[in-house]
Amino acid sequence: MPRQQLIAAVDVGTTKACALLGEVTETGTVVVLGAGLCPSRGMRRGAVANMAATTECIATAVAELEQLCNRNVRSAYVSIAGGQIESQNSRGVTALHRNSSQVQAEDVQRAIITAQALAVPAGRRVIHAEPRRYWIDGVDGIQDPGGMAGQRLEVEAHVVTGAVSSMQNLIHCVEKAGVKTEQLVLQPLASGEALTTESERQLGVVVLDIGGGTTDLAVYLDGTVWHTKVLPLGGRNVTNDIAIGLNVPFGVAERLKLIYGHTLPEAVAGLEPVEAPGFESSRPQRVSQEFLAEIIEARMEELLGLVARELRDLGCQGLIGSGAVLTGGVADQRGIRELATDILGMPVRNGQPHRVEGVSERLMNPTFATGLGLLVWGSRQNNRPPGHYVARRHGPWMERTQRFLRAFFP
Repeated sequence: MPRQQLIAAVDVGTTKACALLGEVTETGTVVVLGAGLCPSRGMRRGAVANMAATTECIATAVAELEQLCNRNVRSAYVSIAGGQIESQNSRGVTALHRNSSQVQAEDVQRAIITAQALAVPAGRRVIHAEPRRYWIDGVDGIQDPGGMAGQRLEVEAHVVTGAVSSMQNLIHCVEKAGVKTEQLVLQPLASGEALTTESERQLGVVVLDIGGGTTDLAVYLDGTVWHTKVLPLGGRNVTNDIAIGLNVPFGVAERLKLIYGHTLPEAVAGLEPVEAPGFESSRPQRVSQEFLAEIIEARMEELLGLVARELRDLGCQGLIGSGAVLTGGVADQRGIRELATDILGMPVRNGQPHRVEGVSERLMNPTFATGLGLLVWGSRQNNRPPGHYVARRHGPWMERTQRFLRAFFP
């Protein structure tokens, strides 16, 4: 790897867009050079709702970054989430090369290609195909088949897909802002790169990214991605509940949440009421902080209950030895860690970035976790193990077809 390799990241969410630039050193460490931030105006629940507004927001964040770092951003790793994301586990199989009975990297890629080919319905495209486990000649429990002997290689892969139209809309907005998309990366997987360690992923860990429009979930077991899910609830739902419950404008509800909000009503019981401006024709009102917390608690209980149900359905609750890592803008909400610990029945900590240097106090905010993870993700693309395969947006149609056919006829 070159001594100085620049990597950029663009994280586009429901409430903000941020752009980051990092430098990969000779040892593979990412040094953050700067970040640009712009409140989001064109996204809804993680998907593009207004292309012009989204493009302008991305361009503003990138321009701020370029001015700060005095460098041009030509391409970037881009985050993706939203309700259009789906995932499933799929198996693929391939015969090993006739001239060698040892598993080569190309054998692993052929097996993963067959797994993802069986998992993609019409109108969708693969974003990630992450191997979960391997079999050689029917023998299970193989984590890395490279160099092992056999005649038949089978893989189970976790395949993440997105709606083609939604992916194209996001890519178009990024490119209209003057930045080429290197690769789309699912938000919780990017956050996991920055916030979890290798030992945590081996023991089992849940990354819970609670953003403005969606809650993104990634489960790691045995060192690899085991499950991902995007839930259509986030911080804006909490703000909307406050606005309705108190009959105040949305902006006032957001400020009340950020300044006085708490997830545990008992923690603020007895505190002085706060003043909340109403609509133009109404007078300001005095709001009980305990009542405000009750509104927040009700929605967060619903959200965390959905996460707990997802983990129960997956059957992995007893296997997550490292607990859960909270990130996203809502992770800063007071009391949420305690509530999550109670509902999920496991240790919960707030995410702190690993594998990056030069992180200022501003960038320690959970808002930037996905962006930092995108930088780490990009830095590792040239360092992936032989079994890793990522579906990319570009590539000749005929080459992809030939690779698919070779998976069955090596």
